[in-house]
Amino acid sequence: MLVAAGTAAEAADAGRKSLVLEAVGRISPRCDIGALGGVDFGDLRRSGLAVETRFGLSCNVPFDINLRSANGGLAHETLPRGQGPYSGLAAYRLAINVPLESGNPGRGGRGGAATGDFTSRQLQAGQVISSRGGVAFDGGRLNIEMMEPEGAGLLAGRYWETVEISLVPRL
Repeated sequence: MLVAAGTAAEAADAGRKSLVLEAVGRISPRCDIGALGGVDFGDLRRSGLAVETRFGLSCNVPFDINLRSANGGLAHETLPRGQGPYSGLAAYRLAINVPLESGNPGRGGRGGAATGDFTSRQLQAGQVISSRGGVAFDGGRLNIEMMEPEGAGLLAGRYWETVEISLVPRL
C-alpha cells in the first residue's frame, strides 16, 4: 500500500505546472528645491527685526543643503566697510529647519529634521546641513533675525545680501 501511495503522489506532481514571475522597477532619484522670494526688512533701525518664510523642498534620496552668504551680512550698497563710527554691515542669524522622513519604513514616519542655526559671518565661509540618511517631501522653513549693529549703529543707505541655498543629493 505504501508503494501505491507514493506512486499516486508522484502522479499528482507530474501534472503540476509552475511559473515564476520576476518583477523589477526603478524610481529615479529626484531632489527639487522651490523658489524663495526676497525679504525686505524695511527700516533696519527697528529692534527685533525677524522674518520667517517657507520654501519648497522634496528629495527622495538623502541630501545635503549648502548655504553661503555673499557679504556676511546685509552690506551697505556703496560703503560696505562703513564710514567713521557707523557700520556698513548689518549682521543676522539664519535658522533652517527641514522635516525629514526616516530612511527605515519600519520606524513608522518622522525621522527628525535637518537643522542649522548660523550667523551671517559663519554663512560667508559656507555651511552644510546633512539629512543624515533621511528624505524630505514637505519643504522647509527659514528664520532670519537681525542682530544689533556694532559701533554707533548703521550708516544711512540701502543694504543688500544674497544667500545661496543649494540642494545636493547623496546617491
